[in-house]
Amino acid sequence: MATPNTTFVANTVLTAAQMNNLPFGVMGYVSKVDANFAITTTSTTITGSTITFTGVAGRIYKASFQGLSQKGTADNIITFKIFKGATQINQSSQYLVSGAYYIPNCIAVFTATGSTSMTVQATADSGTGTIYCSATNPFTFVIEDIGTA
Repeated sequence: MATPNTTFVANTVLTAAQMNNLPFGVMGYVSKVDANFAITTTSTTITGSTITFTGVAGRIYKASFQGLSQKGTADNIITFKIFKGATQINQSSQYLVSGAYYIPNCIAVFTATGSTSMTVQATADSGTGTIYCSATNPFTFVIEDIGTA
């Protein structure tokens, strides 16, 4: 089997095995633009952040998100978590100054086989915060196939 980093040479045949090692691209994508999301001290799935796709054994996937956020009360930490089903696979925490805006992001690399649901959760360690969702500042979440394992 060809390796993912096969060197391609002019005038040679590009095989199906070599092509199958290349990334397949976007498996699912959401862009939340319709309503802001309140962040509280309870870890909650961000409304509209669910992506379900069919994973293939032997492939590697990347989940990434970003969204404009603001801490509404005293300075504190907001944590964003990426879940594969009920299992947290990564998180990103950011110290936010009250009233200031931030664009947090998080990336997770993982494997999946069969129907797989991915979500993003958010929580504030105290007080509240907001994820702003609009056409000019969408909350985006994408799953990409990045190649063979």
